[in-house]
Amino acid sequence: DEKYPGQYYTPLFITVTNIVVPKICEFINVLESHSTEGGRQASLYIKIAAFRWFNSAIVTTIVTGFMNTISNDAYQKETSLMYQIYPIIFAEIASIPLIKLL
Repeated sequence: DEKYPGQYYTPLFITVTNIVVPKICEFINVLESHSTEGGRQASLYIKIAAFRWFNSAIVTTIVTGFMNTISNDAYQKETSLMYQIYPIIFAEIASIPLIKLL
């Protein structure tokens, strides 16, 4: 829809960054000093989990806008939060096997 172009670009952005950012986090983790392997893994987990939470939850909320998330109007149905989440879920389903291959 031309009126809401973000509904097409947001899932692509989230999928690409969910693939690229964990690699960047691994690189940053190598530069840090950790006394144990568990500490290194915990640090990596926190970085990736915080980023993915922000990426999937906050970015979607910013792009969708509050009034559209609660809309029950048939006119705004395609811009509601539920319709914004569907492409993200399908993009995540496709990206998880890609991440495993990398």
